[in-house]
Amino acid sequence: MYGGSRIPRIPDIIGALWQTCGLQVGSKVADVCCGRGYSSVELALRGADVWALDFSKEFIANLDHASKALGLGIVTREGNAEELQPEDSVCTTMILWNSLGYNGPEADLKILANARASTHASGSLVVELATLEELSKEPHKVTERGIGESHTFRRIRNLNTQTGLLSADWAIFDEHGAPIRSGRFSQTVYPKAEVIRMMNAAGWSYVTDSDRVPLTCEPTGTLFIGMAESDSSSESCTKCRGVIP
Repeated sequence: MYGGSRIPRIPDIIGALWQTCGLQVGSKVADVCCGRGYSSVELALRGADVWALDFSKEFIANLDHASKALGLGIVTREGNAEELQPEDSVCTTMILWNSLGYNGPEADLKILANARASTHASGSLVVELATLEELSKEPHKVTERGIGESHTFRRIRNLNTQTGLLSADWAIFDEHGAPIRSGRFSQTVYPKAEVIRMMNAAGWSYVTDSDRVPLTCEPTGTLFIGMAESDSSSESCTKCRGVIP
């Protein structure tokens, strides 16, 4: 990614969201829980003014390196998504890569509310989440794929369909099949209706999602689209063109 090659799904997803959210060159976008910054880089390459946040010091260092190497000027912050906000309000807040559900619904509601406070009227929200309905179709799943020329990634996923608790063990193997890195994570998986409820409770007006209006991309979960309601006293942002239902 940072060496010049892109992960195939990233340009597709960002391209679809760029159009759906009415973004244009100069639009301010917050990439919350940005991870290593793949989406941030793609947004900046398209001309967005990007503010990226993640709790991981390592991930932010990766993104800072990429931004400097590519001359993109991405503004990064290391910290808690429940608390930190951009210095200026943004046109769109994106929370991609199934980044919610790790600290419970109360924390996720705070993240969504913080995102609303950071996004000006007529701006939009995009949340990408694998829903309980979707994952319940295959609650126990093993995923394996190649990484580079010789490494293999394997993940074993288990979902409790009653509680919504998802746990997964993952490992990366070298060319001889020996594990070189491994980890484990768990998160809460929400029903679709609960995601929409939390969006509304945090001050967003739910508009649509990728199940209702399919996008020209293949996200890892459902893409939920919301809007920050405008009022007669709000000044229109020249970099916002509204959410396309």
